[in-house]
Amino acid sequence: MNTGLILVFRQYPFLQDLIKILGSIFLIYLAYLISFSTGSKKISIENPLTFFKAFILQFLNPKSIVVAMTLISNFVDPSINYLRDSIVVISFMFLMAILSINSWCLMGIYLRNFATSEKFIRNFNYIMSFLLIVCVIMFYV
Repeated sequence: MNTGLILVFRQYPFLQDLIKILGSIFLIYLAYLISFSTGSKKISIENPLTFFKAFILQFLNPKSIVVAMTLISNFVDPSINYLRDSIVVISFMFLMAILSINSWCLMGIYLRNFATSEKFIRNFNYIMSFLLIVCVIMFYV
């Protein structure tokens, strides 16, 4: 039985092309904004995000919700051993989260010296814009 977006896309196949075109336009616009943005200004934040608020926001993050739904639907079988499979998936994702957080922190420490340079920021923005446009081109190849 087909449900959800599969049913919609079968009924209206042009929607996939429309989403691809509108998404491409948005990504090209985003690449334009990135390439011509200036370095960040020193802005003092009066009420910074607290740990608790940042923690709660992770549960509202659409990417994490999609990843969680995909993992559960692919790797957890509710009819055989739901508890064991859930513990394995949760443990694996916890390990991946710790590794990725530590990797980002280490890269941040290393790149802090470079990221304060206007030249580095400008070149980084150009490279990121170029890669974003390459991603758009790959949609059509």
